[in-house]
Amino acid sequence: MIGPPIMVTTFDKQSHIKYAATETSTTLLHVVVQFYPFDMSGTILRRFDNDCDGYCNSIQLNLIDFRLILIVDIGGCNVTLQSTSTINFGWNEVIFSITKNKVELQLNNHQTSTFMKCMIWAVNLDQVMIIGEDFEGYIKKFDVNFMPYALTINEKLSDTMYIPYTTFNTVFELSEEQSYSDLFNTIKIPCPQPSNNWKLELYLRFEILANGNFISTRSTGEDYMSVEINNDVFNLKIKLDEYFNEVSIKFEYIDSSWIHLEIEQHDNSWCLSVNDKKRSLMMPDEVFVELCEDHMYIGNFQENQNSTQLQGIIGYLKLNDDILNPNDFIINSKTEYNALSRNLSDTLYNEVTMTSENDVIELNCIFISELKYEDLDIVWLKSYELGLHRIDYGYLLRHARPDLPPHYTTLIRSHNCAIITNKHVSQITIFSKSVHDDYFYLCISMKIKKIMCIYGVTTLKNNFDTVNDPSIVANSMNAKHGPKKSTYTNLECSGGVNDCNMRFGRSSAGIVK
Repeated sequence: MIGPPIMVTTFDKQSHIKYAATETSTTLLHVVVQFYPFDMSGTILRRFDNDCDGYCNSIQLNLIDFRLILIVDIGGCNVTLQSTSTINFGWNEVIFSITKNKVELQLNNHQTSTFMKCMIWAVNLDQVMIIGEDFEGYIKKFDVNFMPYALTINEKLSDTMYIPYTTFNTVFELSEEQSYSDLFNTIKIPCPQPSNNWKLELYLRFEILANGNFISTRSTGEDYMSVEINNDVFNLKIKLDEYFNEVSIKFEYIDSSWIHLEIEQHDNSWCLSVNDKKRSLMMPDEVFVELCEDHMYIGNFQENQNSTQLQGIIGYLKLNDDILNPNDFIINSKTEYNALSRNLSDTLYNEVTMTSENDVIELNCIFISELKYEDLDIVWLKSYELGLHRIDYGYLLRHARPDLPPHYTTLIRSHNCAIITNKHVSQITIFSKSVHDDYFYLCISMKIKKIMCIYGVTTLKNNFDTVNDPSIVANSMNAKHGPKKSTYTNLECSGGVNDCNMRFGRSSAGIVK
């Protein structure tokens, strides 16, 4: 069994990789690192101002005695966070975020955070970065502000990854370590193409035999293909209109042994294979076969109350000719959007700060250049709690706004925001009262798994919450910004086109037509 290939960079105590600043000013920082330490000490990353003379803003992530220590020194404020859990002997994932208001650190899903204890009026977290100093082990993933950073100098990656400008004594190679996915997770993969001629192959290992669905294409309709497990029996079930049929294979369960499972469809012919035992199912020729419309689900999703939780791992996943890493397709509030691609030359970044509780911000995502796709399935995400979360749409407003032209395909509004989407543009309107911290907002296409636009929305009011004297806040606001004025800000960014601009105007409630 050969699992999905994993390219890693190997560091010894004398290795490092250095990246230049991106030359895009930001007050928000979100970093994801996946690493495998050989030694429980070292510096995973260090960020600092370029050409600094005197005081320098700096950020450092250290590995000390089985724990991670995040040291932040920005704008005269100093914060040190220690991970609440210890490092694994194996792969670890650390995520941290830094804003003017708050620092968060998460190691392997164990999270801690703290607020800044002083006010920071201005800071630029776009910095030079060095990774791997005095670190020994593997690093396989490094993302900064949702931009993947390459771990080797390869110009072929320059459109999709940020390339380092120097590497020293590192080795970029295939790892011998396998990438496993826990069956406790739900894996969501796009339907195979063509949808009537495909093959799915898995290796899995159960800790405890269970009952329930293991693979399904079931969506909102009543038609489906599913593979169910009932202790030591796999069942392939096909339901289409009035047609229903199933086949079963009993397998010998040996503790900690791998099970090789294959499902194939060739038009009206289906085949289930378990450890090379095969059963076929032939549907009538007059039955039109297209059971997978959008996605296929694998793992611990349950569609009936008689199901029990699956326990075990998936060690290999292949769809047609593509070997997939199951961990890239896990769906939950923190990881569902991890596998998004991004064109660095096209996806620009803008940031805006709200200074008044009456401010309104409009973010526009233009995707004219992607019209070769019939439906891009555009959604908006917001970063908080160290993950990306789909924005709650609230309720439909179509009947409330009959003045809008019929080509608007989506018109949604809640108390937090308003969203309009048509075939060319998606606009989200954000109201200041709903912004309680500094966030990234991402416009993405679920159809092609691509980030179209990225924005940063910050606010001054939360930084004031850490100050005990209200008069200091009022005096600081008047000194820095003068009297409060209600404004709206309209930003536009084209997914696939280098064209971003910003417009300012008076306060505007609701959706701008």
